[in-house]
Amino acid sequence: MTPMTLHSYAPLYWLALGTFAVGTESFMIAAILPDIATDLSVSEQAAGQLVSVFALTYAASSPVLTDLTGNVGRPCC
Repeated sequence: MTPMTLHSYAPLYWLALGTFAVGTESFMIAAILPDIATDLSVSEQAAGQLVSVFALTYAASSPVLTDLTGNVGRPCC
């Protein structure tokens, strides 16, 4: 059995980076929420609810989309 090289973990590193980017995006939105509300001409409460609906939809659809696209053919090597 051969030891796993750093190169074999590359997809895992990219996945971790993507997860970090998506996760921090949710926290960064709080700082710009007043600007979003102003831009959309809605109250800050309504803008917060829009962000919450987006986050809940994202959380609920991610496992479903992962399951549906898990068997999509990929080019080899």
